[in-house]
This record gives sequence, C-alpha cells and structure tokens, in this order.
Amino acid sequence: MRKPIGVFIAGVILLVAGLLGLLTVSLGLLGITSLHSGQWPMTGGVRFLTFGAETITGLVSMFLCWVAVGLFGLRSWSRYAAIVVAALGACFCGVSALTLVLLLHSAPPVRSLPSGAQHHLFVLLAAFYFLLSAIAIFWVVYFNREPVRRAFAEMAARRQGQDAYGRVILPDRHRHSVINFAQIVVWIVGGLCLIGGLSMIVILLLGAPMFLLGWLVTGVAAFVVEILWAGILLYAGLGLIFRWRGGWILAVALQFYSLLSVILLLVPGYPQRLIQASHIVATRLSPGVTTTPVNPPFLIAASSIGGLVALGILVALLRCRKSYLP
Repeated sequence: MRKPIGVFIAGVILLVAGLLGLLTVSLGLLGITSLHSGQWPMTGGVRFLTFGAETITGLVSMFLCWVAVGLFGLRSWSRYAAIVVAALGACFCGVSALTLVLLLHSAPPVRSLPSGAQHHLFVLLAAFYFLLSAIAIFWVVYFNREPVRRAFAEMAARRQGQDAYGRVILPDRHRHSVINFAQIVVWIVGGLCLIGGLSMIVILLLGAPMFLLGWLVTGVAAFVVEILWAGILLYAGLGLIFRWRGGWILAVALQFYSLLSVILLLVPGYPQRLIQASHIVATRLSPGVTTTPVNPPFLIAASSIGGLVALGILVALLRCRKSYLP
C-alpha cells in the first residue's frame, strides 16, 4: 500500500510548524526570564499574560507535532485532527482577512507610514490571509477524498490483521467515511472553546474585570463569573469533541448568548458602554499605557460578522444534534 504523498507533505508541514512554534516559545520565554525589570517595560499583568499566551502556543505546537507523527503512521485519529487543524486555520485566516478589509475604511491612520502605504499594506495582508484560508479549505477537501480515506482505512485494517488481500474489513468503517461540513464546524467550535477556556483562566489569574451583557463586573464577582465562564467553555469544548450531551447543550446556549450580545448593540448607549469597558480592562492590564480608542463603526461591523458566525455555528450544531442527543 502506497501512502498518499499529500498526507506526507501535510505531516511535514505540521511537524515544521510545531517545531518552529516550540522554538519561538522557548526563545520568547528565555528572553523574558533573562531580562531584568529595567529592561522589561511591560507591567506585571501584561508580563503574566505573555507567559500565558506562550504556554498556550507551546501546547498547540506540541499538538501539531503529535498530529504530524500520527499522519506519518496513517493513524485514523490524525485524519480527523488534520481536518480540524485545517478548518481552524481557514477560520482564523478568513476572519483575519475580513477584519483587514473592515480596517481599510475604519482604521485610524498610522503616522509612521507614508500616505497610501497603510491601505496597500492592508490589501496585501488581506489577500495573503485569503490565500492561506483557501489552502486550508483545500486541505479539508483533500483529507475527505476517497483515495486518502481508503489509505487510512487499509492501514487500520492491516493493524488489526483484517486486510483480506486489499479489501478492508472493519467493523467501524464509518470512521473512515466523509466528514460533513457541519461536523467540521462543530469540532472547530470545540477547539475554540478549549482555547477560550484556557485564555479565561489567564484573565482570571490576572484579576481583570469582565464585561457581561452591559455590566462591568469587578472584584470577587468578576472572579466567580470568570471561574464559571472558564468551566463552561472547557466543558463545552470537551463535550463537542467527545460527543457529550451536556457539552452540546452548553455550546448551543453560548451561540444564543453571542447573538444576544450582537442584538444589544442596537440599544442606544450600549456600544459606548462596551467601548468604555474595554478601555477599563486594557488600563487594568497595562496601567500607564495609552490605548487607542475603539472605532464604534468598526465595533458594530465586527460584531455583526461575529453574529453571522454565531448563527452559522448554531445551524451546524443543530444539524449534528443526533450525534449528541440520545
């Protein structure tokens, strides 16, 4: 049996990306720990946030290396993981490209750039991210192609001694069938919930306030809310990945919460309260550092895109409900 060359290339790309990520994290942590306070201009909160971001990046990099090793061995789980990684990449790159398109008309000018250079820079970056998103989407399609699925199935059968002269005899052959788009979206949401839960733990340890449906929660109340929020995100993420009924229900509730947050932007005064809250949070994390005010039209446009994304996720969750509800 010949291994598909595309699977090998994907494994190499993931392995290189994971190793580069680990190298970057190692150099970053080394630089942070080797500088004394006089050379380190960041405040304690920002420094801790940097450590948290580096830790999450390191975990993601190790996961990429693990997936690469699985692809080299044609492990069935690695095909699912590669599809999820590619779909997440398409999601991040697509959102980044759309954000840059929005910034073309709403971002404040950067004084250090010549006139017109900022516009061209945003256009080039948006095109680059759209290209990366297209490559990631192709990757999702590639791992769903019949020859690729057959290669993984044949390897699984060979491990179980059920090759039968090239005819795959697997009791769980459905594991090597085409993965529909809705299920890919649900797995993406699961991964994002896990990342969000880990990020919420970092915010919790920083003691930062939290904006919740029009109210800025501070002190002990913020601590309790952030603990609950982190638990909800982590449980929802694990539930979507491992097909838990409770995780699916929480994920659906989170999408309704996201839609409600977008609808509240239509309430007079709510966008200003949100901008003021974001300024307070940024000031708490980095006191003494001047923050750029948020552009209200950009906030509304970005939130509207977020609402459309939440609506699409909700549809995907409902289409996959039979996999989670008995």
